[in-house]
Parts: sequence; C-alpha cells; structure tokens
Amino acid sequence: MRHILTAPLSGSSLKVALQYARVIRLGKLDRQEKLGLFSVTLSMSATGFAYLHPWTYSAVMRVLHRGAYALRYEAVTKHIPPQSSVIDLCCGDAELAGHLPDTVHYTGLDANKRFVEHSRKNGRKVRLWDARSGDIPSSDVVVIQSSLYQFHPNDTALVKRAFAAATKRLVIAEPVINWTTHGNWWQRALARRMTRVSGQHFEFRHNEQTLDALVDRLGASHIVRERAGRDYVLAIDK
Repeated sequence: MRHILTAPLSGSSLKVALQYARVIRLGKLDRQEKLGLFSVTLSMSATGFAYLHPWTYSAVMRVLHRGAYALRYEAVTKHIPPQSSVIDLCCGDAELAGHLPDTVHYTGLDANKRFVEHSRKNGRKVRLWDARSGDIPSSDVVVIQSSLYQFHPNDTALVKRAFAAATKRLVIAEPVINWTTHGNWWQRALARRMTRVSGQHFEFRHNEQTLDALVDRLGASHIVRERAGRDYVLAIDK
C-alpha cells in the first residue's frame, strides 16, 4: 500500500483535504477520485491562481491561449484611434496599455486591489472599480476583454452600460475557445479553479453566436467581427 502525497495544505484547504485523506492504492483511483484529489491541490484560496497576482495572471493567460495571446491585442488596438481616450473595463494587469501609443489616453478599471496597485507602480493609470455599482466614465472607446463570463446572466446590462459610455466605439474581446468548454476533464477542472473569484466558479462561456446576439441588440451603426486566435473580437460603432 502507498499514500499519495499532494502539495502541503493549510487552513481551509486542509479541511477540504480531510475528506480525501484515506489510504488508496496508487494507480487504482477511479475518475472521480482523481478529480477530487486534483481539485484539493488547487484549493489554496477562494481566489483562483490567475487572480492572485498580475504575474500569475499573465502566465495563465499565455498558457490558456497557447501562444496566440498577442493576437488579441493586435485585433483590439487597431480599433483604438490615436489621440483617443480609452476606458479598459476589468482591465486585469492593464496589459492593453502597453500595446497603445503614448498619444492614447488610457484608464483601466478593476476590482482587484493588488492588480490596481501593481499597475500604478508601473506608471499606468488604473483605479479600483466595482462593475456592479461603479459608473463607467465616458470615453471615446470602451474596451471589455475576457470578462463577460463573470457577469452572466447579467452581462447584457454591463454591455449596454459600456456602449452608452462610449462616444465612438465599444470593443469586446472574449475567448470562444477555452479549456472550460473545449478541454478534457482535467483541463476543465483546472480552468475553473484558476479563474474563480471569491470562491465562485464560472461555468458559462460565450461563443460567437451568443456574442453576436448580445451586440446585435445594441442598435450599433456598424459592427466589425473577427477571430483573433482563441478570441472573438467585435468593434461596435455608435
């Protein structure tokens, strides 16, 4: 008989691990037991690994996008004119700012205090903001990247507010191929754990059809739609 030794756990993670703390034969686990033990090793906090620090966020995004991460920023930035003002909602590590020319007036908004502080230390204009209660400042362009799944089924309201705040254009970039919906069982479990917020898992992910239906109701004058790697990018003009 052998024991399986997982990574050291403490606090609430240790409590969760107790339900799996039994002697088992190595290699004799069924699928459900493997998933359970795998989940325990990832249960280090109520916040997913991706959101612990901007460095981990950047690393996770690059893993999930499999080398195509830069394609999103190429697709998004071409819809942001020089000299324009930009509001980047749920900006994460404010990576978008690094892909814009100095003539663009960038402001990032995010609810993660650690991310906001880190971005400010790097000279980026970012402030703490709660999407549920905070107003969206008016700007030429409003950007929403890889965030809509966190607000489902109320994401329509956020998109309408963002479109109303934009004087020229709303740009949405959302992954439509991802581990949560397209991976095998361990990839799906890992993705759910890495991207949870305040202990909440997000099962829903948009596809091209649901995003099209979402923006077609905005009454836009023109919409540009394109795939950029694993993302579906939409530029919605007023």
